[in-house]
Amino acid sequence: MKKFYSFLFLAVMGLLSFAAGAVNINLHVNDANAISAYYYGYDENYNTVQITFDLVDGDNAISIDAYRYLTVEAKPGYLLQSVTMDGIAQSIYGSSVGISIYDSYEGKTLDVVAVDETTVRTAKLYVTVDDPTQVNAQLAGTYRSVLLQDGENVIAFDPNTEIRINFSNINSQKQLYSVTLNDEAQPITSTGCTVNIKDGDRIDVKAKFPEEYYPLIFSLTGEAPADVIKEVRVDGVIVSDYMSADFNVQMGSIVAITLDTENYQLNSVLVNGVEKNSYYISFTMTEETTVAIDAQPYGNICVNVDIDNPEAVTAYYGYAYQNNIATLVSGSQIIELPAKNPVMSFKINNGYYYETFTIDGNAQTDYGYGVTAYLSEGSQVIIRANEISLDKQFVLYIDDKEATSQFNCSDAKRGSYDVETGYNVIYFYDGLNPFQIGWYGNIQFNLYKNGEAVAPTYTNGTYASVTVADGDVLKAYTTAVPESYTATFVVAGDDQITVTKDCITLVDDWKNGITDMQGTLIEIGNAQSVKVGDMVLDADEDGSFAFTLNADCTVTINDNVGAELVGADAKAANTNVYNAQGVLLIENATPEQINALDKGFYIIGGVKRVVRK
Repeated sequence: MKKFYSFLFLAVMGLLSFAAGAVNINLHVNDANAISAYYYGYDENYNTVQITFDLVDGDNAISIDAYRYLTVEAKPGYLLQSVTMDGIAQSIYGSSVGISIYDSYEGKTLDVVAVDETTVRTAKLYVTVDDPTQVNAQLAGTYRSVLLQDGENVIAFDPNTEIRINFSNINSQKQLYSVTLNDEAQPITSTGCTVNIKDGDRIDVKAKFPEEYYPLIFSLTGEAPADVIKEVRVDGVIVSDYMSADFNVQMGSIVAITLDTENYQLNSVLVNGVEKNSYYISFTMTEETTVAIDAQPYGNICVNVDIDNPEAVTAYYGYAYQNNIATLVSGSQIIELPAKNPVMSFKINNGYYYETFTIDGNAQTDYGYGVTAYLSEGSQVIIRANEISLDKQFVLYIDDKEATSQFNCSDAKRGSYDVETGYNVIYFYDGLNPFQIGWYGNIQFNLYKNGEAVAPTYTNGTYASVTVADGDVLKAYTTAVPESYTATFVVAGDDQITVTKDCITLVDDWKNGITDMQGTLIEIGNAQSVKVGDMVLDADEDGSFAFTLNADCTVTINDNVGAELVGADAKAANTNVYNAQGVLLIENATPEQINALDKGFYIIGGVKRVVRK
């Protein structure tokens, strides 16, 4: 019997408690007076404290808790020349190195070499600034920040590694006014100015802009009115007269413009011809500036929805939770959506399934929560949906379910099926494909579909994804690779004999013998007697004979003289009609109803019959 389950997946966080053990390493320093080493730990009250190591020249055996961060830095007047961990160079930033300590560092050597900065920083750079409170300076190569003062600053630097210096405004939104190298102007960007340096160079940095004013002009094109501009600020202060013809901004001021993207579509935004890709624009005023905005109010887009069965699907404008239901009709139809948020959602209704569901040619998958799609002008949504009818069946045979710790048969909708050792008939519709078949346990994977081996989804795995069709036979062998055997038939008067195998498979050429895997069930109908080898079979309640193919054998059949072949001219008294699985199809059927039966096996009046059409 099929069972459906609703699964609630819980996200479980495992809280790991680390007993951080001490890691012992050898800290080798060339000059203990030039180097300090420390890390941050906890005191007995769990307060964060800095733990500093007392160092001596040469080897220092230090112990530090695992997963702590060890900092090694040069003292004032010194530089870190090299830092290596077991010969592997560590990155030096400015005058320090930070290293995360792991258990694997146990017994390793951290070698630190420091030198007097005067022996390395042999070159000099002369820098003047108009306002040192507004300027940052950093030497590239060592990432060393330089503290600038009024007047001339003499900066000693290493000509081999500190080959560039970066200047920027302390206010990251502002530019510097000018930077010159040996009286030659240097290019300035919104992020600052980088200058290549050598011994004796002179640099002049000006952060202050002259007290000059330039026009700020807004040019609007498209269909958008002036209120596409939500706000304009100059140095953080909101201004309101920005659309006036004589609106001027002081040189060096920060202009910030916020645009309305809720109601308007921005086609382009240019600042002095340079495109900006944001609804928020910020720049430093350095010249006459034109902000050109091409925008238009959001309109609608048109998409095509083609559906064959509109009662099978609920469609929504926007998201399903908004419950704005779109009315669909059978066939192709144009749906208008707001261009700002062109979203539609689709949910399959109870009792239906998607046969196909594509958007712009891409197949969609509904995992039980519906499908939400962002569409565009001209998008094509094609839905084919059918009513669920479990009108198909396949057989799943298991040689020994108890041999596994857990056997699983489930469909694509996450429905699970209770199955037992032997034959299990499973009813389905195409929307339940593919089925997941497999088991847990250290057991060899032996799964067959219509006699052909099915490979596991993963190498050496015990699960497979199988797409089944009506009448397919799956066989799972959990104990061994199955043997194949042959049943040979000897028949007397065989016109009305029917032979099925695996519960549902009609064998037309059974007189040529049947070869199949061990455990295969063979049933013989409309026979007077059946003998397998020397063993005479007893008839089942419906008059058929059945045996399991577990060895090569000869089957002797005598025709059931009294049996009737149900066909176009069949005559039958009122009686019940069941299918091969014992499901009542017609109660007290008339001869006309029996004559109209489709091809297949039936139990009519307690006798198994076959309809051949």
